[in-house]
Amino acid sequence: MATVLESLEKEVMHFPEDQRVTLAHRILLSKEPVDDRAVGALWETESVCRIVLRCRGATERNRAFDVVAKYRLNILATRCIAFLDERILL
Repeated sequence: MATVLESLEKEVMHFPEDQRVTLAHRILLSKEPVDDRAVGALWETESVCRIVLRCRGATERNRAFDVVAKYRLNILATRCIAFLDERILL
């Protein structure tokens, strides 16, 4: 017997995409801190700091694809090293 969550998920997957996205957004917002002003102020400060650093040339822009590729390569390298370490220790 399917759980309530599984039944609900199955039903929601028949909704149009925009309605599914709206529902997911509302669920995520329900878990946000109550005082959105404080979070908004923090993000505003962060965005200004990032703009200033960018204008000073202290940071560089990277394509998301490149960042993810570098991240995946680092994970793969870490796993390979762990695998080799395990083999050497055996």
